[in-house]
Amino acid sequence: MAQVKSLEIELGEVGETQQGPRLSSESFLPGSTAPFEAPPAVTRPSKKAGMPFAVANFLNSIVGAGIIGMPYALYHCGMVTGLILLMYVGYLTDQSVRMIVEMGRDLDVFDYEKLAEKVFGRRGYVAITVFMFLLAFGAMVAYMVIIGDVVPEILGIEVTGAS
Repeated sequence: MAQVKSLEIELGEVGETQQGPRLSSESFLPGSTAPFEAPPAVTRPSKKAGMPFAVANFLNSIVGAGIIGMPYALYHCGMVTGLILLMYVGYLTDQSVRMIVEMGRDLDVFDYEKLAEKVFGRRGYVAITVFMFLLAFGAMVAYMVIIGDVVPEILGIEVTGAS
């Protein structure tokens, strides 16, 4: 006789457990008519992250990789010129974020990719999605390079190989 397995799912903060799908070993065979029970709907926690968490996450993504290159940029620009450029870029960033938020409110679109699609069409959606991927990929590569350069020195490990 087939053995019935059960899967319990624990739902984060809600603390409830629900039974998952019940499968028999026969249900995986081609042409099988073994019973399959659909899993019950999983409810999400009702508590949302809120504005402070969203702001912290946004700041973390902005400051993340950019802060690593700041000393290098200030070294090459000089302290006065570097600080002036830093304040100017900060001002431009603030203005662009305000424009995006205002445009989202005016068009009643609160998703960055959907806003690009509404304003620039399908090509805008694809472009924004590709650029967001490239930004995340570039940040990942930068972190890996930094880790590869810094961690061995800190731990006193000599890394040999092709370079």
